[in-house]
Amino acid sequence: MKRRLPALITVLVVAALVVVAVVMSIQQSRAVLIHTYTGSPTAFSFQYPDGWTVSIPIQNILLLADPAAQRGEPGATFTVQRSTALADEGSLGAALNTYLRQGALRPDRAWQQIGAVVTTSLNEHEALQLDLEGGDSPTDPQFHTRVVAAQAANGLIYVFALNAPLDQWAANQSILEAVLASARILE
Repeated sequence: MKRRLPALITVLVVAALVVVAVVMSIQQSRAVLIHTYTGSPTAFSFQYPDGWTVSIPIQNILLLADPAAQRGEPGATFTVQRSTALADEGSLGAALNTYLRQGALRPDRAWQQIGAVVTTSLNEHEALQLDLEGGDSPTDPQFHTRVVAAQAANGLIYVFALNAPLDQWAANQSILEAVLASARILE
């Protein structure tokens, strides 16, 4: 027992250091979220970093882009789609499947699902999450995308897509996840 005690203490110290590092990383990511999007005061809000811009390219789609993506280069983006049509699917899982079949997982696209769909939550709303990798064609830049679908109290479906080039995912993941964690569905 005396021989195992130092090893156990070492394992506990290492585990505590890992937890502290993760918590500090999350806090630092949230600290850079200095702007709040409230352009849809009755639907949703979220926080985002300085230098990123918000645009609404088409109705019910919001795009938050980092400086590279703003210049038309491969970069990190956070997309919010608010959909009444997906709400007609009958369940959150069916809505997510329809979203994927009509988008990234269409037969003419070059995306792959990475891992299984995971049940999670988004500010107290049940949510489904999955990761994808690929591009619209095999010759396009390759991206990592995390898709999170949640249902508002009024039945509308929200799809959040956290997106970055494969080689930039690790560098942008904590910021994109912090933006998602700050998202609030208000309806």
